[in-house]
Amino acid sequence: MSLESIFVLLKNFLETKPACVQAISLLSPEAEIRIVVDDKLECRLVNKEGRPTLTREPAPLADVEFRVDLEALRVLEGADGENMAALGIDIVKEIIAGHIKVCICRGVGRIFKGGYWKIIQAAGPDFTIFLAQYGLKSFKKWIDLFKALRRT
Repeated sequence: MSLESIFVLLKNFLETKPACVQAISLLSPEAEIRIVVDDKLECRLVNKEGRPTLTREPAPLADVEFRVDLEALRVLEGADGENMAALGIDIVKEIIAGHIKVCICRGVGRIFKGGYWKIIQAAGPDFTIFLAQYGLKSFKKWIDLFKALRRT
């Protein structure tokens, strides 16, 4: 698959799936996400006027970085994109499987200021109950996770 085809697939997923649109709309206008697919394609994702906007360019001020295997992108593209909880669970399953790697590039405080925490909350109880199975049962556990994901 060419880099342009991968970019189009990712752009379509992030900019048209209702769950993605809803999630990204919760981010602050200053929030920036770096997405790297198969260590070949680097993209920048932002909330521009309430809509996700993906561009094929570096994200030098990224708060969060997602390194995504192409296979994970294909799995997620085929997933139900209507429900934030269901899509969030699918993403976490890909993280657990090692097909997506996440790191926090800036301070943990950016998770809250940037609106990322709002996404977790908006995904609702189905999502948080699923995550509780993996030990994320309290706010302290979340902070510990964010600190562990912090790029040093």
